[in-house]
Amino acid sequence: MMDKERQMHEGRLAMDKQEIVKLELKIKGLLESVRLHLDPLEKIAELEIGVAFLEMAELVATWREYKVILANIKKAHKILGRE
Repeated sequence: MMDKERQMHEGRLAMDKQEIVKLELKIKGLLESVRLHLDPLEKIAELEIGVAFLEMAELVATWREYKVILANIKKAHKILGRE
């Protein structure tokens, strides 16, 4: 592999690793928020199901993005010979 191509893959890998950290934090925050809005000790009438639903939709979208980036990282490791 040429040096320039290797540098390109290294740079993309570094950016993807940074993005994974951000997405992990976002996912953890959304999980916590969903749990808070669906507190089993709360009265059913007091639950914020609509808010939890919107957060779950965001959580699913974020999780999908996370999985794509993880696959990109795995691919980059393979290309760079770091399996």
